[in-house]
Amino acid sequence: MDKEPYHGERCKSLVTGSSAPKLGYPMSADDSSETVNHHFAERLKADWPPANWNNSNVIIAVSGGPDSTALLHGISQLQPHRERLFAAHFNHQLRGEASLADQYFVEACCRKLQIQCVVGLADPSEFEQHRSGEGIESAARQLRYRFLTTTAKKLGARFITTGHTADDRIETVLHHILRGTGLAGLAGIPRVRVIHEAVTLIRPLLSMQRSDILEYLSDLGEEPQFDEANLETCFTRNRIRLNLLPQLEREFNPEVRSALLRLAQIAEEAQSTLHQIAADLLDAATEKIASNETTLNTAYFESISDHLRRECFVCLWQRQGWPLQSMQFRHWQQLADLSSSSGSTSFCQFPGGISGQRIENLLRLTATR
Repeated sequence: MDKEPYHGERCKSLVTGSSAPKLGYPMSADDSSETVNHHFAERLKADWPPANWNNSNVIIAVSGGPDSTALLHGISQLQPHRERLFAAHFNHQLRGEASLADQYFVEACCRKLQIQCVVGLADPSEFEQHRSGEGIESAARQLRYRFLTTTAKKLGARFITTGHTADDRIETVLHHILRGTGLAGLAGIPRVRVIHEAVTLIRPLLSMQRSDILEYLSDLGEEPQFDEANLETCFTRNRIRLNLLPQLEREFNPEVRSALLRLAQIAEEAQSTLHQIAADLLDAATEKIASNETTLNTAYFESISDHLRRECFVCLWQRQGWPLQSMQFRHWQQLADLSSSSGSTSFCQFPGGISGQRIENLLRLTATR
């Protein structure tokens, strides 16, 4: 591993409260060629045809772990125009020298592959209010995605790609079941998500098992970084992966992973249909929409089920970029009640500074911050 960080010019900070990220440019083409012709790349090509993205700028989120490292190599094999590719690494600065080692590893990979690298540095104070393991994990995810989105906008990237695999989807579905979930939660991790009008998040490895990833990296002779936090059982996701799933396989169903993947696929198909119906209904009901305010005609909601009403509001929250993570089932149900003339309340406050007020047949939703 290179011991010196690989940086180019400093550019404006892409993360609020962060040190300025660095944009690194490849310094040598001597070792940039990718020589391994592997079935992994063929599967990636089939799952995300290069014709859909070869003419667009693409952000590859790279942590330095196996999944994202494999994604970096795989996409680089399929894109002859390396100037279209940008690796984005977010250093959370929570693991001291280990975090820095991850950053150096990613920068070295990018130099070898002739891919530009953007590094974001988190402000450790951002995590102070998140004391428990799950709180820190959630905060890290939010900061990371904010960095990725801002980087994509700055670089004019049409796509952000992440290295989530089928194993991640299985763990997510089970996690959602344990916490309590609806149809969307049963779908687990969506393969595609629009996060901005001009930026789409893609997870090209979602049909691949982690074993496929490790075989590919072995054939490349690549040794990715290992995050020891993945073994810490203070995190629910780690307990699911290390303890619960193996127990379910041993004692209940040796094919439980396949069963959870089938459930996710069925739920995703059903959710996609429901989402389209809700989106069309929301379009018809919208009287006014701005960045911080939306007015809906509630007459369109009178004859539909609460389930479909809740889905309409989920769709609205996605369009407006309002905070979805903080919304619980009771909040969506409050919105369903608020949109009904027979509802018992005409005003509600929601997470993220969102308020809703119904006056006769109009419902106005406003973001106050």
